[in-house]
Amino acid sequence: MPTCDHCLIEFSESRSVEANINAERRVFCCHACLGVYELIHTEHLDDFYKRRREWTPGPATRVKADPALFTPGVRQAGEDFEIDLQVGGIRCASCVWLTEKILARTPGVVEARVNYANHRATVRWSPSVVSLGNLLDRISDVGYQPRPFEHTAEARFMQEEQKRMLVRLGTALFLSMQLMVYSVALYAGYFQGIAPEYRRLFHIVALVLATPVMFYSGWPFLTGALTGPPDRSAASAGDISMGRRTGRLFPCSNGSPTGLGGWLCSRRRKHGISFALRSNMMIISSGKTDLEVLILLH
Repeated sequence: MPTCDHCLIEFSESRSVEANINAERRVFCCHACLGVYELIHTEHLDDFYKRRREWTPGPATRVKADPALFTPGVRQAGEDFEIDLQVGGIRCASCVWLTEKILARTPGVVEARVNYANHRATVRWSPSVVSLGNLLDRISDVGYQPRPFEHTAEARFMQEEQKRMLVRLGTALFLSMQLMVYSVALYAGYFQGIAPEYRRLFHIVALVLATPVMFYSGWPFLTGALTGPPDRSAASAGDISMGRRTGRLFPCSNGSPTGLGGWLCSRRRKHGISFALRSNMMIISSGKTDLEVLILLH
């Protein structure tokens, strides 16, 4: 049985569509595959056939899209227009390459990007040179199906949540860098000496810097620790959240816990209670990297 030179599907010889391209005989399963092959060859994008890997055999589908369905998604981008599209029919990474190339070679297209993970294409073009309908036809001509991209409620929520998390991360990084400056000064003072008033001042400044990091940037960990189910995993949000407070609730002096830690030790000795508190304290809250505190009460 012959194999289509475009989609690699095997078909009966009675359905064969033949064509001479560059004095070479080519065989296709349908006229759609022939049209796609000719367009790819005309645009000098024959590398598509060398690039494609893990290709799923199947005939090309060429369906004309209605521009009216896409008009609500068009947005202004300076003097240009921009739109997000869902591209159907993508089978491998080479399909993304081909879609981007065929759009980039269209006069009037400023930029074209296709995300292989979700098959989302973002196209920016000059409306005075090319129309939206022509762009949709170009995608259809190479065997893919443009569809309107719809931002679902879940997708919008995830985008907003990502923005919030980036702001939290940026806040933590900026304040942590400032905190490290004072931590280095305190470390140096430990070995070289530092006046008590400066040490107290640096402690206060460090507390002021660490507080928004703990309660703003670390809020997702706090809410997870308060509302989540009990979890004995060392990497759980509860462990991290409790670890941030361990250094403040369980200050140690000469290896022996004081304050609340000393009270717990006395309660253990009195009632025979034994427990272990394992805590991962991160740079986000303490200004120290990879500091692990293990308090064992035996």
